[in-house]
Amino acid sequence: GERRASPPAAASQLRPATASDQAAILALVRGERLNPNGLHWRRFAVATVGGRIVGAAQIRLHDDGSRELGSLVVAPEFRGQGIAARLIEHLLAQRPAGGYYTPSMLMGADYVLGLPGVRKVEH
Repeated sequence: GERRASPPAAASQLRPATASDQAAILALVRGERLNPNGLHWRRFAVATVGGRIVGAAQIRLHDDGSRELGSLVVAPEFRGQGIAARLIEHLLAQRPAGGYYTPSMLMGADYVLGLPGVRKVEH
């Protein structure tokens, strides 16, 4: 059969995750063979299209007060439409004053470091 084109990213909605989103987030993460440990729905934002969760990302909190952008995943058929960038911007806009982020090894650090208010943290 014919494969239908995915709706454009403009049709996607961003929102904080809810408890009922846990299974969909886990399915996205496992589908990309990312580490499923440390997934806490309260720290996630999700992108939806037509009620379906097509992307997710979380902010991990570390003991030193830093925050890590991680577990970023977008369903394959929705990639290349800016959904990941919108999720990142959405999460970064919610950071507390004085907070800083370390880029996750799962993400392109060059892109993350190019966003306003994000700086490289040397280890």
